[in-house]
Amino acid sequence: MMLVTAIVLLIRRGPSRVAGRVLDGDPRPSGGPPEVPPPDRVAELFARAAPEHKLAMLEARRWVPTADLGVSRARALLARVDTLYAEDAPRIVEVVELFWRAIRAEGQEASPLEMLEGATTWRDPA
Repeated sequence: MMLVTAIVLLIRRGPSRVAGRVLDGDPRPSGGPPEVPPPDRVAELFARAAPEHKLAMLEARRWVPTADLGVSRARALLARVDTLYAEDAPRIVEVVELFWRAIRAEGQEASPLEMLEGATTWRDPA
């Protein structure tokens, strides 16, 4: 089954049926405030970021450093999803980002990590 199908079915069922949030609390490390790039560079840096870094930034809805705990959690979750679906990690993140942006554009809350967590537990009703 394709990841897109799993995410679409999870979205139709609603967030209350998707597994709990992966990121709880403040994902910043305790070593101090993260170094935030200038606003004119954020889009460029996001485009070049590793897949797990993109997921962490989408989840936080702000710039996060690569050493952020959220990036580590996203990396672990992405590795689990990558083994279950034919798409590779960059494509998985691309699909999740498209759905995340579409949901947010309609004024709804969306969590890319919840989408992926749900994709690890969803099974095709055969």
